[in-house]
Amino acid sequence: MESKTIAPIVISIVAIIIAVAALNASYKTTPVPQVTPTAVGFDNKTPIPTTHNSLTLDQIAGIQPGLGTVMMEYGNRFYIMYYAAKSGNWELAQYQMKEALEIQEVGETTRTGRAANLKTFEASYLEPLNATLNAKDWNTFQAAYNKTIDGCNGCHTLNQFPYITYTLPSSPPNIP
Repeated sequence: MESKTIAPIVISIVAIIIAVAALNASYKTTPVPQVTPTAVGFDNKTPIPTTHNSLTLDQIAGIQPGLGTVMMEYGNRFYIMYYAAKSGNWELAQYQMKEALEIQEVGETTRTGRAANLKTFEASYLEPLNATLNAKDWNTFQAAYNKTIDGCNGCHTLNQFPYITYTLPSSPPNIP
């Protein structure tokens, strides 16, 4: 009787082992090509596998947003910031400033030739404007905001873009 009950158990265990081995064999992945550093850094031409496809470092660098994209987001953030502060929604205004500072970091990182000017603008205009948001004082905010916009437009002129001027839209966005 003992051998009659052991045989099915042994057969079941062997079947499970075979099934697990077959399952593991079907899940083998293709090895990911390794990007190896060269004498001067990484090879910018070697494709790097990503979730969707493979890209080279040169391709990734080429699709980083330029300052035009950064400035469009800046303008949108400043528009919302102004009207949020005007309506007393200081938390939203502070959030817009935080996001503007983050997009500025993108510009500083992707366009290093303009980083010094961007950092100077931040220290001269954004930090004082941010302080008025933290104080939640509309009159002080409005004066600092106007000064910041003048600084934006002056920076555009200094950098050979005098035709780019920020003007606050006359109607507020839909904000809570």
